[in-house]
Amino acid sequence: AKRLEVQSNALRGAEDRLVEIQRLLEEQRRVVAQHKHTVDELTIDLQGAEGAAADAMAAQSSAAAHSGEQADHLSACERNVQEHISMENTAQHAAREAAMDVSNAETRCQQA
Repeated sequence: AKRLEVQSNALRGAEDRLVEIQRLLEEQRRVVAQHKHTVDELTIDLQGAEGAAADAMAAQSSAAAHSGEQADHLSACERNVQEHISMENTAQHAAREAAMDVSNAETRCQQA
């Protein structure tokens, strides 16, 4: 009878440990499920960040191309300005020569 009581107590202890192990296992399952949910959310966030980074890189590339086009346009405008300055200088030089020719002709006319 004593042996049966010892075995009965051991069985109750084992059952208590089994219940505790099942409770801990269920708690671990909840923690794992929470972590999985967090990983899923972080994966979605990461995909969004990667998409935003790709959009930013595309925008930067577009801005760089536009900047290059603007630089080319600016260079062309600067060349045009230089050409106009050169033509203006040539015109001023021709005007001075013409004025001198007129002055010389007037002098000759007065001498004649």
